[in-house]
Amino acid sequence: MRYAIVGGTGVYNLEGVSTVERTVETRFGEATIYEGLHEFSDIVFLTRHGKDHTIPPHKVNYRANIAALKKIGVERALGLYCVGSLKTLIAPGDFVLLDQFIDQTYNREDTFYSGGEYGLVHTDMVRPFCNTLRNLILKEAKNQNFRIMPYGNYICFNGPRFETAAEIRYFAQIGGDVIGMTGATETMLFREAGIHYAAAAFSINFGAGLLSEKMEFKRDGLNDDIQKLSKIFISVLRDSFNQECNCNTAQRFNSSPTIDIFA
Repeated sequence: MRYAIVGGTGVYNLEGVSTVERTVETRFGEATIYEGLHEFSDIVFLTRHGKDHTIPPHKVNYRANIAALKKIGVERALGLYCVGSLKTLIAPGDFVLLDQFIDQTYNREDTFYSGGEYGLVHTDMVRPFCNTLRNLILKEAKNQNFRIMPYGNYICFNGPRFETAAEIRYFAQIGGDVIGMTGATETMLFREAGIHYAAAAFSINFGAGLLSEKMEFKRDGLNDDIQKLSKIFISVLRDSFNQECNCNTAQRFNSSPTIDIFA
């Protein structure tokens, strides 16, 4: 079995894991992945913005990325997101295990099943993140004395601009905890693909106008914590999997594809 870790802003590699770059062709375009070597041959790393961070959030080819992981046999994946905080209780430097999202994006290719030969599917999103993986992360984080908030609602903003102070107030009022630009699109596609997926977010700033008129970013000490969480992720992905989720049965087909989408 193969496992994947997906990183974004500030997460461009896995410390201590040697990898080799590989390009995977999919029906949705090319994706670049990094396959682990030696004792990490079961681990695949993907950086959604590219290794030089040149791909903006609204132009990430999410479908190609996730189709590539599906094509090479990934069954479980974990993601890391760099976010802003919508609440003062979540300070820069804090980590949150996501359990819900609200999608505020537009004009994105966010489904594999676009009709015709690709079929049409309606996906159960009551619990968008894999509950089995979430519980394993919480258990291992406790064992490792790693502080992570157990719940968080991710607002997915289109970007690439940052939000206005009025937008931050609005998103907080409708129940958001953190805000980013990639999480909802990615999570929807992982769920459509039937891949078990969970994700954590780390805050680097308070949302615009929340505490100050000036946006300030904090990264001190974050790299060490990100690497600690990455090691927890690898341990969780390899752990025994007593399924408590419906990730692989959440898809309700109205019309089935006549082609192999992930071939």
